[in-house]
Amino acid sequence: MKQGSDGKIKSLRHSPTGSLPAFKSDMCYSLLALPLRFLCLHIPGARVLITAVTVLTGAACSKAPGMPGVLPAPDSLTVMLAYARPCDTVDIFVFKDTLTQKFESHLRSAALPLIRIPVENGDKQVVILGNVQGIFTSYPTTYPEMEHIIMRYSNDLPERPLMSAQTACHSGGGCSVTLTPLLCEIRIESVSYEADAPLKSPVACLENVSLYTEILRSDGFYPAETSNFPEGMKDPMMIASPLPHDIVSVPYDPQISLWCYPNESDPGPGAGQTGLSISGSVYGEWKQYRMSLGRIKRGETIKVCITLNAGGGNVIFL
Repeated sequence: MKQGSDGKIKSLRHSPTGSLPAFKSDMCYSLLALPLRFLCLHIPGARVLITAVTVLTGAACSKAPGMPGVLPAPDSLTVMLAYARPCDTVDIFVFKDTLTQKFESHLRSAALPLIRIPVENGDKQVVILGNVQGIFTSYPTTYPEMEHIIMRYSNDLPERPLMSAQTACHSGGGCSVTLTPLLCEIRIESVSYEADAPLKSPVACLENVSLYTEILRSDGFYPAETSNFPEGMKDPMMIASPLPHDIVSVPYDPQISLWCYPNESDPGPGAGQTGLSISGSVYGEWKQYRMSLGRIKRGETIKVCITLNAGGGNVIFL
């Protein structure tokens, strides 16, 4: 998304160059479903365009001009949900499991363990997003469009991370999914400094962090853009945090976690792997120790024990 001269957020079609205006529509309240007009998802800072029709259950839905009302969906399916991280709300998207994989309906709900959705008869592809910030006013026209929606690292939050899941279902039946986050946790379990003097005022930082990725991707994370200092961070403590004490020869647990998006890159040229650095002062001289974290998979928790010395840093992965 980008900000226009009128101060409003405008959506982009999967790239920073294309754009589509948002349309207004009259509002009604219904438990029923009907294809409607194009609208947009308003998530400040997110680079997203999803265009299509609207349908909500027990919430506001748009009504096409000239239509006398909305027609009931003739069937339903039941989704059983588990959550890898705390979750407040879910957005459930239903697509017809046909050659065109067209969008059928959308439902926003509290994050419950079981949700029943009105649908048309037939096979379905179901996509569930958790903890989406903002209000949906537009939806993808097809399932392949949904696969191209991306989320920016700077907009995510560890306490309520964006999560997703997808599955195939048939109307009248049920399915079970677990929502998993994009964010990966780098947990520092212990740190020590093998030297005569302590490392004072230490700070832990992540480096070469992936800036964005597709919401539904499960593997093959090779970031197109990385940064040591992403702009517009909602939670700057995700990427850098001071340690509570000076680092000495006796290991201690700083109880610190940093957060990044998955990065399965190989070492060497290109975007490169995400790394961890510990910086601090020794005898008034500022020192920095860099360590690679290897390949980081989606939603992974990496626990590390760090030993620093004059020659550099050593990481033990637990």
